[in-house]
Amino acid sequence: MKYSEFLKAVQSKQIPPVTTFFGEETFLKERALDALLERFLDQEARQFNFRILSGDELKDTSFLDE
Repeated sequence: MKYSEFLKAVQSKQIPPVTTFFGEETFLKERALDALLERFLDQEARQFNFRILSGDELKDTSFLDE
């Protein structure tokens, strides 16, 4: 999905429950994540309902506990 399409999906709340960002453009990935968080989670809810998992750091299936 292109960045502009993603932003439209965020505004219309048509985002799947699990979203993966990948690619070389770190700036766009960070902006997309910010848009998603601003639309769906307030600051208080983030500590309980949001996790960032990096594939490089995952060594086993412990991420399933999240």
